[in-house]
Amino acid sequence: LGRQPPHSDSPAPEEGKPTLAELDDADVPLSALLAIEPGTKLWVFPNGCEAEEDAFLATIEVGEVMVWRGDLMHAGAGYAIEHTRIHAYVDPPASVYARPTGKTNLCRAGECNV
Repeated sequence: LGRQPPHSDSPAPEEGKPTLAELDDADVPLSALLAIEPGTKLWVFPNGCEAEEDAFLATIEVGEVMVWRGDLMHAGAGYAIEHTRIHAYVDPPASVYARPTGKTNLCRAGECNV
């Protein structure tokens, strides 16, 4: 099963709401990954999708949770066999940030698109 394309989980907010860059740190949406199988992996792009050479593969083990800012570029790792893990979003109140349904920031050709 192949690797996901690089993306972030928190796309631009709905019109009229503050951008992620304008939010207080305490209000930035988060993402979380819970490992329920050994060797759960996530590609992390700390400098965005334009700097793929800086990406690294983070591994967490059963019972561990990785939490990151919702605007961090990442990609689910590919596995030789089916691998189950739990992925969740932790959002502030909708009055602060309302996650647009069915959208993500997908990196294509060096750009992040909603």
